[in-house]
Amino acid sequence: MKDNEIVRSVAHTLAKVHQLKVPIRKQSNWQLKQIGDMIQSAYANQPIDSLVDEMNLDELRNFDVRKEYKWLKEQVDALQYPLVFCHNDFLGSNVLVTEPEDKMLLIDLEYCTYGCRGYDLGVFLSQWGLEPNDYEKLDMPSDEVMERFIEYYIEGADRLEPGYGCKPENSVKAILHETKLFMSVFFLFWTAFFLNQREKMIDAIPFDIRANFVSTNHFKNHLILNFD
Repeated sequence: MKDNEIVRSVAHTLAKVHQLKVPIRKQSNWQLKQIGDMIQSAYANQPIDSLVDEMNLDELRNFDVRKEYKWLKEQVDALQYPLVFCHNDFLGSNVLVTEPEDKMLLIDLEYCTYGCRGYDLGVFLSQWGLEPNDYEKLDMPSDEVMERFIEYYIEGADRLEPGYGCKPENSVKAILHETKLFMSVFFLFWTAFFLNQREKMIDAIPFDIRANFVSTNHFKNHLILNFD
């Protein structure tokens, strides 16, 4: 992320992925359905309210995840966006850069399906300036950072589809709004995931529901975003 040419290449590579025509079923908003199912399961099977009061977790107490999910789903449902082939796990750790050519290689493709380009953009930019797993500093980057990456993305898309950036739905402003909205979907996914967690995922790491809720409360703080 400190190398501007590599950043540009990553954006161009993502544009190539989104231009692919893949013969699979096209569906949208599957992430939101999964989030809704996890939230419903969490409140049905976890003592969420009592744990929130016991540990004084302000974010989880003051901002009801169920209401935020309903609001976010309404915003996404109202959004007009092109359905494109997405990576859906477009983290920096899944982008390999070869040396010395600086070519891009994407890995972990098992979640690929059709969806909104903003999700891939949001997932990638949510890690901007952070070390791997540095969730204590997790935050939305500045509009300037996101707009620059989106401009590179449009530049790459224009090479594959001349005139791409001239369409209103492909403007920097439109894609920035999609990116912010789906970055919140990404944050809400992990909030719902940890709320619903009831057993350890890795044998070497013991599961502690109270510690898990403290981390979730911190993570949820990043759902409180402002949209233009």
